[in-house]
Amino acid sequence: MDMAVKNASQFGAVKYIAFDLDGTLIDSVPELAVAVQMAMTDLGRTPPAADKVRTCR
Repeated sequence: MDMAVKNASQFGAVKYIAFDLDGTLIDSVPELAVAVQMAMTDLGRTPPAADKVRTCR
């Protein structure tokens, strides 16, 4: 079985996924900061501090 099909079947009746990137429901910056830091590290770049991710500066 194709891995993508196997993984998709785990979600069964899920029809929609909502992303709250502006922080109206939760403060997701800590998790997003970790993702950005990991991506930058993988690219051989200096990872930004979490407060820099929040302000994008």
